[in-house]
Amino acid sequence: MLVSSCFPSIGTSTASAFSFSTTSTTTSRKRTFLKDEKLSHIVRPHCSSLVFTNQLFFGSCIGAKSSKLLHFSSSSSTQQKEEEKKEGAIEIESELSASSSSIISTEDMKNLISASQSTIQIIRDILGYPKYEVSLTFVDDDEMTKLNLEYLEKNKSTDILSFPFDDELVIEPGKLDKPMFDIPDLYHLGDMVISVPYVLKQIENDLTLEDYSGFGDDIDDRGIAYLLPKLPKLEDRVCALLVHGMLHLVGYDHIIDEDYELMVVREEEVWKELKVRLKEEYGKEVTEKSD
Repeated sequence: MLVSSCFPSIGTSTASAFSFSTTSTTTSRKRTFLKDEKLSHIVRPHCSSLVFTNQLFFGSCIGAKSSKLLHFSSSSSTQQKEEEKKEGAIEIESELSASSSSIISTEDMKNLISASQSTIQIIRDILGYPKYEVSLTFVDDDEMTKLNLEYLEKNKSTDILSFPFDDELVIEPGKLDKPMFDIPDLYHLGDMVISVPYVLKQIENDLTLEDYSGFGDDIDDRGIAYLLPKLPKLEDRVCALLVHGMLHLVGYDHIIDEDYELMVVREEEVWKELKVRLKEEYGKEVTEKSD
């Protein structure tokens, strides 16, 4: 289970030192989970995933910070626009507090966003939903704690939370029904939120652990949760977390043993294919510690 022990929040300033966004559309569209009587949500206990049952809603689980010092966005070329007709948009934003600037540089944050965009694109293709939009927001521990408390009733930070767009479309894990209406905005897998300080703290703690030689035979030595301590680089660890998070977006879960086993097997399949595709398409190799 990826929701692990709580680390102290890193930074509580409300000013935003980082605000980057990248999207494959020329008009950035920020989604907000509308909070009114018409929007119902189901929180799955002991699971880092929030399920929304309302079909028709638009916007982001993270509200925009009022004070933004830096903003980066990408625009589409003519060729990219043609590709967008075949693939859904990928929207990535960073909303980190001012104190987070001491733990990750501007350049490293931009590189992380770029790596995440290519990773999401590949995972989405592996899962069979290249035309569906996906959103990702990077936050600090303070913001993640608020989300974890509000939606999962856990007063601590965590590494990743997944917010599926509509769980009623899940036919079975990994298989989604088409939206009721053929509207572009409804072809959306959902949103993910990652705490950068939390992941960096995990990396720091894991450096003291013994090396791992690969996935084990026991079910407890399987999947992304077991893999994470093998990944000492931030970009590589976020890649692994995105595998886990996106599987939640398409209906996988790990509440009961049967679902957990199904999910970790799929995690390993996607991870192995992801590494091959990252190397072939981007020349990027994921570094794993080994004996």
